[in-house]
Amino acid sequence: MAAPRQARIVRRRVRRQGRGRFHRRYGGFRRRYCRYVRSRDRRVLGVCEILLGEPENNDTLENWGNPVGASARTLARLFRDETGMGFSQWRQQLRLAEAISPLAQGRPINVLANSLGYQSPSAFIAMFKKTLGETPRRYLAD
Repeated sequence: MAAPRQARIVRRRVRRQGRGRFHRRYGGFRRRYCRYVRSRDRRVLGVCEILLGEPENNDTLENWGNPVGASARTLARLFRDETGMGFSQWRQQLRLAEAISPLAQGRPINVLANSLGYQSPSAFIAMFKKTLGETPRRYLAD
């Protein structure tokens, strides 16, 4: 998967360039990364487009079924086929991509976790550490 590799590249660039220059240059990281994993299927694309605008949205595939015209099982299969990962994993990667720039700018983790739909900062930190192997603070300090 490209996310950990891309995240390592971004981390190196944050260290080299500083926060302000990072944001100006890599503010589009989220859009580029999400375009990479997005589907060409209209139903999956509909879910992706909404989540790109509302990453805090915690709706399940059952909730997405009627608005996009597919059952939860169909959406699960399409996400796996079209993106190479399950819906939950894709949403987690989206939220991780959304978190990189604000973290580099020094945004507080509790505010960031809340804006990304996590129940607590601890839940966000646990996801971050499980995915990238380090806590957000250590990740940016390296």
